[in-house]
Amino acid sequence: MRGPYAFGDFFIGCFFITELNTPFVSAGKVLIQFLNNCTFTFSVLLSLGLQNSTLHKVNGLMVLLTFLLCRILLFSFMYWVYSGNYNIPL
Repeated sequence: MRGPYAFGDFFIGCFFITELNTPFVSAGKVLIQFLNNCTFTFSVLLSLGLQNSTLHKVNGLMVLLTFLLCRILLFSFMYWVYSGNYNIPL
């Protein structure tokens, strides 16, 4: 990375990556609200329960994986790159 602002661009890109789990969090909320606001037309879905559906479980797993990768491991990587760039021992 060269130039006075190149390292800042790296961190801005990393902070954008931290938002990759937001669609999965929102989808989980939509599934829960859809369950609570079902009308008579969707009585079959109400009886099945979307919170116990495979879609809801897969979405929960995606939230967990993307949170781990995009929040916890990414910040460890960012600290490692920063320390390597400025020769700071970990």
